[in-house]
Amino acid sequence: MDLTAQQLSNRSGQLLTTGPQSATLTITDLLDNTSGTLASTGSLTITAATLDTTDGTLQSGQGPLHIDAATLTAHRATLTSQDTLTHTLTHTGTHTDLSHATTTAQHITIHTDTLTTAGGHLTAYGEHTLQLNARTRIDNTAGTIATNGTLDLHTAALDNTGGTLHSTATGPNRLDITDTLTNTAGHLLLNGPTTLTTATWTNTGGQLQITGPATLHATTLDNRGGVLHTATGPLDLRVTGTINNQDNGLLSSTDALTLTAASLHNQHGTLDAAGPAHLTLTGLLDNTAGLLQTADTLSIDTGADPLTNRDGGTLLAAGTLDLHTTTLDNRGGTIDSRTATHLHTTTIDNTTAGHITSSGTLQIDGTTLTNTGGRLHSDGDTRLHLQDTLNNHDGRITAAGTLDITTTTLDNHSTPIAATPATQTRATTGATTGDTTAPPDNGLYATHIQIASTTLDNTAAHLSAAQNLTLTLSDTLTNTAGHLSAGATLDLTADHLSNHTGTLLSGATQTLTLHRLTGDGRLHAGNALTLTLQDSLDTASTFSATGLLTLTTAGDLTNRGLIQAADLTARARDITTTATGQLLATGHTQLTATGTLNNSGHLQAADLTAQANTINNTGTFLATSHATLTAADTLTNSGLLQAPDLTAQANTITNTATGRLLTSGHAQLTATATLTNRGLIDAFTTHLSAATIDNLGTGRLYGDHITLQAQTLTNRDETSDGHTHTATIAARQRLDIGADTLRNTANAMILSDGDAAIGATLDNALHATGIAALLDNRSATIDITGTLNITTTTLNNIRENVHIAHAPDVVTEARLEQPHWRKNKPNGGSGDFRLSSNYDAHEIYYLNPADILKDEPYITPDGQQIRRAIVRLTPQTSAYFYARGGLYASQAERRRMDLTARTGDSVLLYYTDRQDKQPNPDHSAAAATNDSAFIGLDTPSKTNAYKPSPSPTPPAMTASPTTPPTAPAPTTASASSPGTTTPTQTAPSLTCTAAPTMSATTSATVKPPKPPNKKSSTPMPALPPSSSLAAP
Repeated sequence: MDLTAQQLSNRSGQLLTTGPQSATLTITDLLDNTSGTLASTGSLTITAATLDTTDGTLQSGQGPLHIDAATLTAHRATLTSQDTLTHTLTHTGTHTDLSHATTTAQHITIHTDTLTTAGGHLTAYGEHTLQLNARTRIDNTAGTIATNGTLDLHTAALDNTGGTLHSTATGPNRLDITDTLTNTAGHLLLNGPTTLTTATWTNTGGQLQITGPATLHATTLDNRGGVLHTATGPLDLRVTGTINNQDNGLLSSTDALTLTAASLHNQHGTLDAAGPAHLTLTGLLDNTAGLLQTADTLSIDTGADPLTNRDGGTLLAAGTLDLHTTTLDNRGGTIDSRTATHLHTTTIDNTTAGHITSSGTLQIDGTTLTNTGGRLHSDGDTRLHLQDTLNNHDGRITAAGTLDITTTTLDNHSTPIAATPATQTRATTGATTGDTTAPPDNGLYATHIQIASTTLDNTAAHLSAAQNLTLTLSDTLTNTAGHLSAGATLDLTADHLSNHTGTLLSGATQTLTLHRLTGDGRLHAGNALTLTLQDSLDTASTFSATGLLTLTTAGDLTNRGLIQAADLTARARDITTTATGQLLATGHTQLTATGTLNNSGHLQAADLTAQANTINNTGTFLATSHATLTAADTLTNSGLLQAPDLTAQANTITNTATGRLLTSGHAQLTATATLTNRGLIDAFTTHLSAATIDNLGTGRLYGDHITLQAQTLTNRDETSDGHTHTATIAARQRLDIGADTLRNTANAMILSDGDAAIGATLDNALHATGIAALLDNRSATIDITGTLNITTTTLNNIRENVHIAHAPDVVTEARLEQPHWRKNKPNGGSGDFRLSSNYDAHEIYYLNPADILKDEPYITPDGQQIRRAIVRLTPQTSAYFYARGGLYASQAERRRMDLTARTGDSVLLYYTDRQDKQPNPDHSAAAATNDSAFIGLDTPSKTNAYKPSPSPTPPAMTASPTTPPTAPAPTTASASSPGTTTPTQTAPSLTCTAAPTMSATTSATVKPPKPPNKKSSTPMPALPPSSSLAAP
């Protein structure tokens, strides 16, 4: 059927053709098919200027339906074809209205200026391409455009608000929208590869789901609450402007995702890819509370603009995460990779519990990283390379592999830095601070820590490594109350370490190379500790090592604290250990000072070696094996030097009155010039060698074997602080003196319990040999128990100021007259036995005048005037105890007092009466008439316990003559006699009164006894007086 007309009205009518023939309608103006039907069992071709088929039907059977109209209005109409439906615009500006219409065909092709399918259904159920070409606009609001084939859509604007575009074929889909794509709450469901190009894309609440790869180009994309998803292929989204994926927007791909945009706003949005995801932005990426994740690698590049991932924002990658940005704001955000995380940025803010982690390696390259309260972690290696500052205040940076930090300033203040196994930390050129007030899980955790910095401030902080800790600083490490530790080695290089109350610990070696160290903190190494300084060190710290501790400074070393190790070596200009200082070693200690070594504290080691220009010891040098002290100039000891074996060498050696030099083995002291001893030197073998040896006053030289080598040896008393002290040289077994000149003067003593030899020098066996020039023994004692061998040119054995008188050896009866004891009260009158008994007791001493060393008046506490004297007991001294009394009967006793055990001692006596020129009853009855006659001293006996009485002192009374016991045969003085040999003398009798004010009188001994035998390393104390004497 062919119909040609200017107008055709088929309103509510029907125009049907049957059979295989085609129907052709050519209307030059209006064809009105409102509510009408135009149908053909074959093909149907309609050509009209205007076709209005509102609520009407256009249908072709076996052939195509072809419509060529400038304006097609098919509102609520039905257009169907079992073949092809083609609509072609013939004029620009034409309009095709298929709103609320149902359009179906196997193959649909529409070319129009404006296409409206709003509320309608346009379906191509064949596998052919659905071609929609609307030059101006396609409006599919709440409509459906579907095809079992592919979709080829071209328009300036597509409004699919609430609508659906759906293709099911696997072939390519193409949507070319030159202006605006609006898919608000709409659905773009495309199967197969899809290319979508648009300018302004609004997909708020809408969905674009593509089964297959998708290439999406837009000027801007608003995907707030929307979904852009590819099911089986990659998603390539390229937006020249801004992508807004906020408010639960989703950009996802089950394959790779490539996003290119000026900026991406993903607040509370999601970008998800099962494959690699690459985001390239020329502007801001804001992922606040958003999620960017991929099951593969994630690459983000924001160029010169920032990336914000704060407040719960998350960047996740199962593969490598690579981020390039100028500023990363990850406050409260999470950045994590299951393989590797690499951040290239200028500034990173990871505060407020931000997390940047990696199950593999973590690398950050930038300028500044602020991790206050944040977390950085890697199960592999972590590298932080920052040109400026790393602020880890209350933060935590960890790595299971290597943690490599390069920064200008590393601020770890208020952050403990602690180690877990298998980690390394490194920081380069910067400052580090820390504070232990932070939670214990904060900090930098590593097996190996390497920090190179300008300044490191670890105040009150922890910085520890399970294995190695290396710190390289060009300026200052402040570790006030801080904690630096390493399970293995700790290596620190810095200009200044301020370690006030801080701690540096290492499980193995610790090496500190510094210009300056201050503070009283602790250094400890599980093995060796090496501290090298350029400046002086004044410390109250504790330095300790279980291995070797080496301390070297170009300045001075002042130790007020504790330095302790298995072996210890210290080198400095001056070394000073104060009274609170200790240097302790279980093995060897080597102290070397180019200037002075001063010790007022405690130095102890198994082997102790000290070398300096000058050594001053007022404290303790203690070695359990051997001690060696070498001074180029002076060695002065006012403290304790003790060792089983001790060697000291100096130009001048001085052992002051408080000095003690003790050894259970060999003591060898060598002085180039002078060796002066006013203290105690005691050893098993005591060997002294010097040009001049002076043993003065309080000086005591003891030893089992004493060997002295000198050009001049002087042993004499000395007065200090108003007291005169007598020097002593005493050998327990043997004494050898090799001296050209030996002077033993002024009550000094040279003693030996064994043999003694005096010559000019010592041989290789340290025995005296050769001929001395002079032995001058003046008013002193040389007392040798064994054999004394003296080889000298001149021997002076002189008792100065002594007159010797000869007395016959005949002993006759002598009269002993004694004064009355006291006035006693009547028996029983006072009730006090001591006051009522008639008891009178005296001790009477007969002395050579030269044996009275000192005699002076004395006032007793109750005001009585008596006298006291220092006397020497010799073999010529006689003493008697005389007493009488009884309660009701007169009884008396008189007996000799045995002085043998105290012969040679000097004792202090308090006495009441002295009579000169008295005969000694042990010698002769003839009275002496010269100054050599004996002198008698009467002392109160210790038997009398006198209680002072207010009564006046009674007059002395003379005792009746008595005959004393027979005295032993006269004795000739032995070598123990002080300085002279005394022949037998006639002694006059002596009577004296007892001292009524003395209840018991004690006297200090002037001469010490022989030194006790000693074979152990126990120090020999200064010897006390041998006895105290009030009465024998």
